[in-house]
Amino acid sequence: MLPRAASFDEPRRSVAVAEQLRNSIVSGHLQIGDRLPSEGELAIHFRVSRVTVREALQMLRALGLVDASRGRGTFVTHHDAASRLHDLAYFSFESEGALEDLFELRTLLETRAAARAARAQPAVLRSGLRPFIGRMRRPAFEEGTDPAGLAELDTEFHLRIAEISGNLVLEQMMRRLMQVLEIVRTRSLLVPGQRQRSWEQHRQIAEAIERGDAELAVARVVEHMDSVRRAAGILRSDDPWTIPDAPE
Repeated sequence: MLPRAASFDEPRRSVAVAEQLRNSIVSGHLQIGDRLPSEGELAIHFRVSRVTVREALQMLRALGLVDASRGRGTFVTHHDAASRLHDLAYFSFESEGALEDLFELRTLLETRAAARAARAQPAVLRSGLRPFIGRMRRPAFEEGTDPAGLAELDTEFHLRIAEISGNLVLEQMMRRLMQVLEIVRTRSLLVPGQRQRSWEQHRQIAEAIERGDAELAVARVVEHMDSVRRAAGILRSDDPWTIPDAPE
């Protein structure tokens, strides 16, 4: 059973829709295993756009309350939201200022992963990023492609770096953080020219890691993080981050 539709302020619509659906799940009106209506049906019900619905569902996925199965739909997977109310994901959606902190955390994790990956042995491990660059080229340069597809490849690329690093805890932390920041990353790819910039930055990161240059890999990651934050509107053009030393 869906909640009654309400009027939402434009900037907060996706958060409001997510909150309404979350309440239905927590209250038991939507049971574990229930299939949610389609994006189109939810958009009509809440009187919002499909993009807003998609973002709301991404929030619920980040909270672990629903899961999407390609071709089948979105299903309720968890009821216990009481312990998740102050979850990192929910906090990030409620507080715009938290996004800067989350991106700082992501940069710390990413630079550590890149430095470790650049030192990985045998060297053949470091060439594992090359296929992603080829796969990302088409959605990066062809007009009319869905940014969500490129964002998905972006996620796979960065998680592959974490995997090459050999630190399982770091990999799991990055996996969680990438899911939390999925909406922001996808939105950043809508900025004109950002897809092409992103592809080139990924190519440079992969090249530095494959060459075994940890210091350069760290610098490339920081440049990429700054670019994403700037495109997402959470980094001023006159406020670049300091490039940290490559961690040992």
